[in-house]
Amino acid sequence: MSKVNQTQGILTEQQFNASPFKSVMSYKDYLDKALKLGSAFTFAHAFALKNAEDTTENINSSVKGYYMEKEAKKAEAEDEYYAALAQYQAMKSDQKTAIRELNYATNIFGENSTQYSDALKRYNLSDKSLFNSDVNLSIARAHFNFANNSAFKAFLTSRLT
Repeated sequence: MSKVNQTQGILTEQQFNASPFKSVMSYKDYLDKALKLGSAFTFAHAFALKNAEDTTENINSSVKGYYMEKEAKKAEAEDEYYAALAQYQAMKSDQKTAIRELNYATNIFGENSTQYSDALKRYNLSDKSLFNSDVNLSIARAHFNFANNSAFKAFLTSRLT
């Protein structure tokens, strides 16, 4: 008698296919939940369960999308950092060359020569370029550190959901 009461109100597969439950879940899922909850399992309950599952999927999808976006920004910032680093290294090499040329012009031609004046101009220009590339490198490093930190936080968030 308790078995009859427990399953009272549970739909057959034909009744299920004609009911609004079909749009919310499969018959197997319905039967599992209905057997656990008995007559307390209603369409409103099934709809609420489906909405909860959809919400969970949407949250997980949003978090994953957020994480992927942060990873993409991190990769972009990393590329910018390496480009700025390459520029800095090139400017540093250029400055070393300018210093060598300035020393050569000083030793060979003297400080009053046009060669020395040209070498000094080149050195001053390379010094400005090196300073600018150093600033660019610092900015790129800061962007990368921020993007890396954001991506790590997004990774942790994705693990919590």
